[in-house]
Amino acid sequence: MSQAALNIYRDWLLRNRVQWLKRGRLPPLLSERYERLSQKIAFKVASALRKIPYLWRLAPPNHLDRPSRLRRYVFAWAVNEVSGRYRKFYTESD
Repeated sequence: MSQAALNIYRDWLLRNRVQWLKRGRLPPLLSERYERLSQKIAFKVASALRKIPYLWRLAPPNHLDRPSRLRRYVFAWAVNEVSGRYRKFYTESD
């Protein structure tokens, strides 16, 4: 994801934080530091699990199997962005 798209995505997350809280869910943290730290810890735990007999099955095959907490909602954001562009295009052309 480009830096410009990431900034737009973060703004979208910030604008929609109330929606998560209304649904009883915690919104994702927007901190890059938290993101890097959590990925580093997850990688180390997965590496350790792969070395232990019987527990290696608990480790994900690669880090792309599960998106990070911040990037978990990228698809919803993309759909929202595209639908907004379509809406804008069709209201301007009418």
